[in-house]
Amino acid sequence: MPRYQHAQTFDIVRSVRGAQNDIRSLQVQNAGVVRKSLNQVVASLSLNPYFWGMDPTGWEATAGVFSVVSDPPDPAPYPYAGLYINDGSGAGALMLSDTPFPVVPSQQYQVQAYVNSSVSTVQVGFDFQDSSHGAIAGPTNLSITVTPNTWTLISAALQAPASAAFAYPRIGSPSGDSGQTYVTGIVTQLTSVAFQPGSTPQVPETWHNMPAMSNSWGIGTGHAKYRLTADGLLAFSFVLTTIGTKTDGTRLWADGSLPASYQPSVAKRWPASTTAAANSANSTPWIGILSAGGVNISGVNTAGALTELHAVGVLPLI
Repeated sequence: MPRYQHAQTFDIVRSVRGAQNDIRSLQVQNAGVVRKSLNQVVASLSLNPYFWGMDPTGWEATAGVFSVVSDPPDPAPYPYAGLYINDGSGAGALMLSDTPFPVVPSQQYQVQAYVNSSVSTVQVGFDFQDSSHGAIAGPTNLSITVTPNTWTLISAALQAPASAAFAYPRIGSPSGDSGQTYVTGIVTQLTSVAFQPGSTPQVPETWHNMPAMSNSWGIGTGHAKYRLTADGLLAFSFVLTTIGTKTDGTRLWADGSLPASYQPSVAKRWPASTTAAANSANSTPWIGILSAGGVNISGVNTAGALTELHAVGVLPLI
């Protein structure tokens, strides 16, 4: 007769315990921390927008008290929310003042949030700071009418003032209303539209023409334009022709040709493309965009006429 290997006794208790150990090693010990990390990888300039895992980091209240709750009113968009209760003394808000984010002057920033308030008016916007984190006057935060005790998505878009270096979002009461306001999903972003610095009401940015050139340079059939991008960079497009012989260091535009809001903090160099045999012996052509708003050129031939020059690019103002 065939012989078979003797089967071992099956110990179900021991097997279940072993499986439990294996599963436990795979479990997330603090699910809130993981959800926080995953869900905060969003296009938000501010931190901790969802209060995952009952996390209050960065947030505090003015003219009231703040807490994080795990049971916001149904149907809440997220499982956690900040609760701001106004103390009746005046306007106040839930603010992310502990962790401000960098801003670019003259650019527009948007904050949006889900709110559920016991009152019918909620204020939303930003507080702006200078480079030393000192408070500065900014545009007025928006007061928005909402249906009490109902979740509503609100938003505001504000332009950073000229001296702004940082900002943080705030959502709360425009008056001493003693209201209770639940807030969550507080996302801040740079808007995709640039606005002309100092324009009131705000005017969308467009290409601006450079003024008349210096030292016999001319635009001819080309163009010379500049603008700000949505993230505060200087974009320029110079396609130029010339009259006569040029030398290194020739000034193309006088100081102030680029307005103050378009001037770099330090001079910037940018490579230029020229017609054949236009390079000088000491360098290849480049333009200098100066901190005073002027533009010059270096690296051109002193022995012949430079009939065409192209310089197109985007550079930071810092």
